[in-house]
Amino acid sequence: MKNLQEQISRMKSMMGIISESLDVTDIDYDDVLFDYHKKQNLQYHSKNGNDKNLDDFKKHFIDEIKKYIVEDNKILLYRVIAVNDESQIRKPFGIYWSFKKEDSQVINWEEIDEPEDLNVYRITALFDIKDIDLKNSFELYLINDFMESEIRIKKGVMPQDYFIEKI
Repeated sequence: MKNLQEQISRMKSMMGIISESLDVTDIDYDDVLFDYHKKQNLQYHSKNGNDKNLDDFKKHFIDEIKKYIVEDNKILLYRVIAVNDESQIRKPFGIYWSFKKEDSQVINWEEIDEPEDLNVYRITALFDIKDIDLKNSFELYLINDFMESEIRIKKGVMPQDYFIEKI
């Protein structure tokens, strides 16, 4: 585990490496859905403007994601889960991730029975860019403008490397 932590620490220092393999054409998103969001959700978006089109929002989304890419088109993501014991953490780890460590601690405690019996663990994981569900992640971006730095991973995908820490 120490080796992986050192590797991730080194990769964090390299964040923002320009990735030419990720661009707006990688996001398959319907114009009708975008028009809906433009009317319903985008008035408060940081990229708001009547002159903005779908490709403008895609570019902003991709540019933000690229800030978190580390070597070899990998991205470092975080997920926090609450379980009684680390042995209860199931694999694959699920689709809900964050590209900012500080935003990974969003847990809906109101829907958890007896939360005082649970321990909180953070999974720090290294994924390949192709593991990101770009369509669903882009949808979240349109709805909440990265307020929780949310990224969706394709169902069933396991990270290439990871470590788990109790927090």
